[in-house]
Order: sequence, then C-alpha cells, then structure tokens
Amino acid sequence: MNAPAHISPPARSWRDIHQDIASRSMSGEGRKRLAFATLKTIGIIAIVCTSLWGGYELFLLWQHDPVTLKAPVKNSPVREIVLQSDGPLDHAWVSRTLDLPTGIDLMELDLYALRERLLAHPQVRTAVLARKFPDKLAVVLEERMPVARVRVPATDGSLGDYLVSRDGFVFPGINFAADRTELLPYLDGLKLKRSGKGFAPVEGMETVSDLLSTARANAFDLYARWRIVSLARLSVDGVLVVKSADIPEITFGTRDDFLKQLAQLDLIIDRTRTEPDGRKLASVNLAVGLSANGILVPVVYAQPDPVPGAQPASTTPAAVSNGRPSQFTPALQTPRNNTRPTRSAPQRPSAFFQSQPTSPL
Repeated sequence: MNAPAHISPPARSWRDIHQDIASRSMSGEGRKRLAFATLKTIGIIAIVCTSLWGGYELFLLWQHDPVTLKAPVKNSPVREIVLQSDGPLDHAWVSRTLDLPTGIDLMELDLYALRERLLAHPQVRTAVLARKFPDKLAVVLEERMPVARVRVPATDGSLGDYLVSRDGFVFPGINFAADRTELLPYLDGLKLKRSGKGFAPVEGMETVSDLLSTARANAFDLYARWRIVSLARLSVDGVLVVKSADIPEITFGTRDDFLKQLAQLDLIIDRTRTEPDGRKLASVNLAVGLSANGILVPVVYAQPDPVPGAQPASTTPAAVSNGRPSQFTPALQTPRNNTRPTRSAPQRPSAFFQSQPTSPL
C-alpha cells in the first residue's frame, strides 16, 4: 500500500492573532454632531406630519364651515359688488338675490352658498364670485338667452309667458326688452314637466333654435311673422310645423338644411303674390325636399273669399312647375241620366318649381 500523502497545514497570518484592544472611543465633538443630526431628522418628520394634519383640518373646515375662516386682522365691510354680465340682469337684481348682511366682512362671505343663490334662477347659466381686496365682491354672470316663448298656467288659473332657451330651460325673463320678447314665437305640442321649483328642460330645443336663428339671420321678414312653432311631430316624424300670420302651416324637415328650405319658402311666397287671382297659401310642406325626379311636395292654397253671385271654389292643392303655379281642379263627369254628378279620380299635381328636365324618349 502507498503511504498517505503529507498535507501541510494552511499558512496563518498575523490577522488571525486575537488581540484584546478596545476600539477607539468617540470624541465629545462627534457625539454632539450625532445628537444634532438625530434631533434634526426627528424635527423634520414632526414638521411634515404637523403640516399635513393642519392642511387636512383646514380643508375639512373650508368644506363644511368656511364662514369661520376669518382673517387674523379685521377686514373692511363689503362696500361694493362689481357685476359683469352678458345679459340684462343688473346690479339691483344681483344685490337682492345675494342679500348680503349689512357690514359683513369680505372674508366672512360663503362664496359657494352665494353662487348657489344666483344659479337658483334658471336665467343664470354660470356664476363666478371672487373677493377683490380690500372691500369688493366681483360677480361674473353668463345668462341664458331666449329663443321662444311658452304659455305656463299659474296657480290662480291664469296664463303667463315664460321664456325658453336653446338648451331647453324654461324661466320667467327678467329685464328683457319687450320688443325682443314679443317677437319670439310661441311653442306648441309639448308637455311641461315640473322639476323642483321650476320645469324640466324641453327636449328638441336645439333643433328649434337652429331653425329660428337661421330664419332670423337670413329671412327676418319671414321670421317676424311666425307666431307658433309646434314640436308635436318632431320626435316621431322629424319635422317642425310653423304657423305664421300669412300661412297657417309651414312644415320644415330637420334632415335638410334650414337655409335651403327658407329660400324655397321665400320663392314660393314671392311667386304666389304675383298671381292675378290673389289666392293665398294654406300650407307648404318643405320636409320632403327634392325627390329623385326633381319633384317637390305640392303646396295647398286657401279658399278665396266668396264673390257675390259666383260659385264658391273649394280649397285645392297646387304645385309650382318651372316657377309658375298651376291650379289642380278635379274634373266633373256629367252622366246622361239625372243622377247626382260624380267626381273623377283625383289626378297627381304637376311638379313643384325647379323641376329637373326630362330627357327625350
């Protein structure tokens, strides 16, 4: 057998020698620096925590009881309300609505509660209040402008005129000029629903406002004679029916451009006035528009005033072809016997104005 190999012990270093020597003690200056750093860290943490807690308490106080937040120094009482508005609401109305106590300090004002007082009236769309030191309260209002009127029954049974804005809000107008509100047409074919102290917004008023604003801006003579706008068929058929002082029924389609329909209506009225028989329009339906062959829905003429000794004419539908109106009169068939005469089947009216030319066969 082979002899076991001799393994030499690992080399040792002087670092392996155990030495009983005490560590170097910290000097007095070092202990002071350590204590100062510890206290500084604790102080910073305490300040941050206190600031967060104080800010949270101030936030809660501002949300629930802002009146208690007063300036450390006594402020001057509110001496002036500076109003800026785009409508007829004036300084007197704002002062009555805010109803500020006499001698109240500027910092004592609850701006949120004062803003709610202004917004309680539906004529006010938005309201912004701000303090202007040392003694002024700034109020900026954006008001709703009326586009139509509606009759609202009062508690005593009487009817009063309320205004309706583009977004459908119904409100009693304040400080609007009479010559402006009297020109607004009335709304018909809608049901007002109570909501709190007022009414729920009227649906479809944006479409009504588009028609009225287009007519007011481009055909004011026509708009000035409009009396009633009916919304009864708006949701079902997509049409608005207007009653004017001259034409009992004008139907506008909401799928076509209002400006084109107004131009067609103006042309129909002008050409009807030039007719020698002096007949008047009973209804005009602009909702269908041009069909594939260029034919429009016929207009209907009203029954003319009876002439003494003449046979009264019946109300007949008519159409305008190539810019000239043509009368549609059902023919009478006279039988050979003495029986009662019968009318023939009604014929289709001729084309409306601006008919498309047909190609020759």
